[in-house]
Amino acid sequence: MERLKEYCNAFSAALVAIDDHDEFTFLQDTLRTHHRANDTRQPIIEYWTAGNDIINEGHWVWAPNSEPMEFKPWAPGEPNRDVHDKDDCAGLFNYEDFLMNDDNCDESRFFICEHEEKPNGEVVG
Repeated sequence: MERLKEYCNAFSAALVAIDDHDEFTFLQDTLRTHHRANDTRQPIIEYWTAGNDIINEGHWVWAPNSEPMEFKPWAPGEPNRDVHDKDDCAGLFNYEDFLMNDDNCDESRFFICEHEEKPNGEVVG
């Protein structure tokens, strides 16, 4: 995860923290446009967010400032605890219509960076 944070930081951004239903709907709709959600014939597609419970199991926060997750669009049955207690990072998962899933932070996944809106409306891809 540290490598992903560094990548986002290089663009003056951070891993996405989903603040509310509107932001989540935007992300979900965008991901649905690019991938077929709930299609089990597709490979696993998951995008990391800044959500994690690395420091305190079961207490989900947004990195890097450890703000508690207020809005939690978890898939049914999530977050679940794996037998090795390694599912400490939250991602948006295609098999669950891009709802959040907790997974092992060491897994290689896509990721989403965000930054504050620029006054000129510029978007960094």
